Amino acid sequence: MNAIFDIADEAYNHKQNLDCIDNDERNWREWLQLFKEDMPIAMTHKNLSTSVTEETGAENLEAAEQVVDLPNKKLDELELVDYLTNEGQWPAELVSANKNLIE
Repeated sequence: MNAIFDIADEAYNHKQNLDCIDNDERNWREWLQLFKEDMPIAMTHKNLSTSVTEETGAENLEAAEQVVDLPNKKLDELELVDYLTNEGQWPAELVSANKNLIE
């Protein structure tokens, strides 16, 4: 349930920040992929700074940064898979329509 609330919160914040009614399809797809992979959706560097205290030292800071980077690394992997399979923002029509520009 927490992940669903995180998605709803991120969608609300996104709409408020951009002053729009619709959700960005790419963001929505990323949130759902993180949900399916059981990874944190709303983990930010702000959360990182509050989770690491002065007593824990730099070693724990590096470990905590790796935890924050896990969702980003997973999204990078999933984006590559989408590109290779022409899914998401990478439909085959996009590549074929812009082939002249690519060359």
